Amino acid sequence: MTPQRGPACTGSRFETAERWALPAILLAAFALRVYRLGAKNIWWDEGLAIWAVRKSLLSVTLWTAQDVHPPLYFYHLWAWVRLVGESEFAARFLSAVWGVLTVAVVYPLGVRVGGRRAGTLAALFLAVARFHVWWSQEMRMYVLATLAATLTLYLAVRWLDEERERSRALWPVLYALAAASCLYTIYIAALAPLVANLYALVAWVRIPRVRRKGVALRWLGAQVAALTLFVPWALFAFTRMHTWSVATPFDFRLFLELYATLLTLGISTYIERYTLYLVPFALVALGGLATLLWRPKRPEPGLPGLQAMALLGLSLALLPLAVYIVTRPHSLFYTPRVEARYLLLFSPAFCAFLAWSVVRLGRRARPLGTAALAASLGLMLAFLPGYYDGRYLRDEMQTMARMLGALARPGDVVLLISGNRYQLFGYYYEQIVPPERRVPVIELPQGETFTPENVGAQLSAATAGHSRFWVAAIETSIQDPSQLSLPWLDQHYPRVLTHDVGHNALILYGQEPDPLRVDPAAARPEWPLRAGGQGLELLGYDLPGREYQAGDTVDLGLYYRAQAAERVEVQWLRADGELLQTVTQDWSSTAPAAARAGVRFNAWPWYAGGATRFVVRWTPAGGGTGGSVELPGPRILALANRPTPERIAQPLEVAFAQGIGLRGFDLHRAIRNGTAQARPGETLTLDLFWQAAQPVPQDYTVFTHLVGTAHNPRTNGPVWAQHDGPPVDGTYLTSTWVPGQVIGDRHLLQIDPAAPPGDYVLEIGLYVPSTGERLRLASGEDHAILAHVRIGR
Repeated sequence: MTPQRGPACTGSRFETAERWALPAILLAAFALRVYRLGAKNIWWDEGLAIWAVRKSLLSVTLWTAQDVHPPLYFYHLWAWVRLVGESEFAARFLSAVWGVLTVAVVYPLGVRVGGRRAGTLAALFLAVARFHVWWSQEMRMYVLATLAATLTLYLAVRWLDEERERSRALWPVLYALAAASCLYTIYIAALAPLVANLYALVAWVRIPRVRRKGVALRWLGAQVAALTLFVPWALFAFTRMHTWSVATPFDFRLFLELYATLLTLGISTYIERYTLYLVPFALVALGGLATLLWRPKRPEPGLPGLQAMALLGLSLALLPLAVYIVTRPHSLFYTPRVEARYLLLFSPAFCAFLAWSVVRLGRRARPLGTAALAASLGLMLAFLPGYYDGRYLRDEMQTMARMLGALARPGDVVLLISGNRYQLFGYYYEQIVPPERRVPVIELPQGETFTPENVGAQLSAATAGHSRFWVAAIETSIQDPSQLSLPWLDQHYPRVLTHDVGHNALILYGQEPDPLRVDPAAARPEWPLRAGGQGLELLGYDLPGREYQAGDTVDLGLYYRAQAAERVEVQWLRADGELLQTVTQDWSSTAPAAARAGVRFNAWPWYAGGATRFVVRWTPAGGGTGGSVELPGPRILALANRPTPERIAQPLEVAFAQGIGLRGFDLHRAIRNGTAQARPGETLTLDLFWQAAQPVPQDYTVFTHLVGTAHNPRTNGPVWAQHDGPPVDGTYLTSTWVPGQVIGDRHLLQIDPAAPPGDYVLEIGLYVPSTGERLRLASGEDHAILAHVRIGR
């Protein structure tokens, strides 16, 4: 008789799939965490981390003792950057590795809690969890703390589970090391051993009576060992730690909504928009809890239901409570404000709980389990790509640093305003400029802010003895809110050179006839080359990014040596030869020195898509044969989340002066009989669609107001929500509009939480930013009413 091999083959295929599932999940987790890892500028906390680990190991220890974090993360990063370097990708790669390891650790935790399938799903959920991917791409300690916390919980569960039958010295040792690692990474990670101890009280009942005394002694010994490892640091640091507070009041209900949105969708802004997306996760969780009411017909893998819930429930409940408590203002140590990163610690426990719920639902009714898996995984995958939108490496301070490396001379000095931004400025300056080319940096002001009383004295003292000096104006509004420093310097010293990047700028002051001259030994372009001829030699170029977003400025730095004056034309073209822009400059003779010329282009929105290139052409000023060189150009990215005019929800024909027309709008909510519904605290997403009939001679600011009848003390008028700004977040100014092109322009209006119920009007318009004068409609009005909004409770 021929054997029936179908089921066996099916089982074999299923076992093979399960065997390969974890490696595939880990590979996917790795890919998601390294994708565009370096394609984002460092932010202040990351700059602080690099600033710290540039010190000696002893200095790192002393600094962390006075700061708000223990030293373990900084010790790892200190060694890591010395091994692989300080680039955005290299320095963050360590966090990506820890993130993948956390996915690996949550698998056996899930297996212990709910069986192999629960472990596989827990790893899968964490691999694609946007919240965890996000912090696996940050140069911070939170993902290391999450790894240590997950390992602590897993070791506690495994140890206590095996203690029912036998004792092994390995688990207490590993547990003590993991618990101590939590304490040495971030103080709030002490919650992990706390949860483990509370769980131990529940697990105690499953341990045979004859073994309980020995287990209790070993368990207490491991806790003592972990604390003993931490005591030296506690004694050293707690007497040095400063006390300060940045906490602000935060509604607890809103806090819980933030917590739920982060764990499920990984989103921390405008969370009120995503409330409905939390419902499927809530149903899965409630369904999993409901299965505790059914007694299974046969033993199920994993911990008993109530014991599993004790572990996972305590993890998920204690963290938000602890974070909320420590972010309330108090007078001891550091009081932080509520931040998303503090809620990452037990995100693996949430994924394990979600997997446990899905598996238990599937055991009761397979269609329920399938639906729960599809809803949970589908939503997590749907929101994950949005994390990468707009993630690209901007030219923030890279060109500034390269200009200083090339153009600064012995005896120069850099005045950094605001001085407390040194961690950001210093990241690029010390990474790009070699030590022998660095000039001193003076951080100003010496105190909290510049005032009319101290600005002159401080700037005079800083510039004394320097015939030339540079000013790196970085986020000056922080420590020079009244903008006193640059006007004072302009009044007392001549400006020679200005390079601006958004609100920041690098400025050279002094008497200097040739500020672009470069010592040949200092000509270290980002991309060296030797090209040219006929009297001009290109030595290389700087181009900080290979990708720019529509609306950016593209600064190309060209290093050259010219025997005579040259007329230079730099063309920016698409790969197919379509001309985008041309910049013409006159370059003077530099022989025998070199020079660095900056060429600036505007990346307009219609440039998006495809590769580009630069062509540098030159001809002698006195006539004759010149030459040309082709250089690779950047790719221009389309604006993320920019509204497109293919379908305008609410078409209009509103004509403003200067040929500006409004072709319609979209409020992203139902409008019935001209009225939309909203609630206090919500955010209105308003897309405007503009079209210019002719070139617009100047730049205007768009205003969007939600106007009621009651007086709002915050705005000193009837405005209860507003957003003013140049079109398309300043990336598509009205003076650059192409006649006939429809432009999508998004504005977000946060409704005041105190807005009283009633009817409001949504009005928009344009005004001159320097004077506030509004642009009028053909009817003579200075604003257009788009819709009515009814606000209820």
